[in-house]
Amino acid sequence: MVLLAAAATHFMEHTWFFRHMENSNLDVWLGAKAPAASDRVFVVSITDDDYKELFGSTSPLKPQQVLEIIKAIAESGATRIGVDLDTSEWSADDVAGLAAVTQGKPVIWAREYLEDDSPTGKNGGHKAENNSHMGKVLGVEGVDGDAVCSGVPAYLPDEDGVIRHYEPMVAMPGDAPKFSFAARMVAGCGPKKPEGRGAGEGKLINFLGDPKAFGHLSAGALLKLAKTEGWKGTKNPLNGHFVLLGGAFRAARDKFYTPSGRMDGVDIIAHTIVSELPGGEVKSPDDTFFFAVDVALGLCLVAGGWLLPRKWALPAMIAIVTVAAFLASWVAFQSFGYFASFVPVLGGVLTHEL
Repeated sequence: MVLLAAAATHFMEHTWFFRHMENSNLDVWLGAKAPAASDRVFVVSITDDDYKELFGSTSPLKPQQVLEIIKAIAESGATRIGVDLDTSEWSADDVAGLAAVTQGKPVIWAREYLEDDSPTGKNGGHKAENNSHMGKVLGVEGVDGDAVCSGVPAYLPDEDGVIRHYEPMVAMPGDAPKFSFAARMVAGCGPKKPEGRGAGEGKLINFLGDPKAFGHLSAGALLKLAKTEGWKGTKNPLNGHFVLLGGAFRAARDKFYTPSGRMDGVDIIAHTIVSELPGGEVKSPDDTFFFAVDVALGLCLVAGGWLLPRKWALPAMIAIVTVAAFLASWVAFQSFGYFASFVPVLGGVLTHEL
């Protein structure tokens, strides 16, 4: 019975029903986890008030105003700067003074990933090839865009529309995989190339809790603080951090459902960066590990039940199995940040007792 239940669990792990059950339980565990503050990532958000006062409620955002915010971040002593804003319409004049603004600090720009799978295309109505390609960044498109340090915010919503996974790299048709935005933030702007296939390698995001897990400043508050004495010193809250600049205003339409509730895209990226940093990743053991644990746990309980007096065996096993199902999942979550269900194999133990 133990072996049958363990084998059934092993083969059901990739079915829709089992994934849905695991996702629901994972959300509960994440919600019960105490929020952990990060000392590596800081978020600068363009709020609704900033959108109105700094940008006149106009999109796309004015490049010169964006550059002023980036300059203030660069002067703060930020280790690395990530810009999760649409820069596809920027002109050569807008980019001309970029080097002076960033002051030599590495800046990673968000780049959109465009897919065109429409049945009609440029070939006169016949089915078109998959024209997936990287969108513009800083007004640059195509091969020349590789000269710009950028990445794609690559996320994989689950069947229920909740974002729990991300892609460390993005596969490009006919080209080598490209860094995702969070992975590029961690890797930096050097010649390092992403490793792996770049497809189907979704990894769990290590959500630390709600957005309060990171330090936050609005863009307007940042610009005011940047004018104060001592901002260029080492005591401002951005110094030594990976700093993300992104939109938190309604017109950006950049909010998504996560296990920690609705969250701005820039905050999801902040959690993803933590997941990419050493020690922050969710280490999911392979299926063989959990199969072995299932069998070992089940056999131990069966052996323990055999040693109990018959009249106490069934009620004792019901109580033990209930507690063991909870504790085993709790240990797995605390060890790996990953939910694993041991209910099927423990159900097999109870079936054996009955």
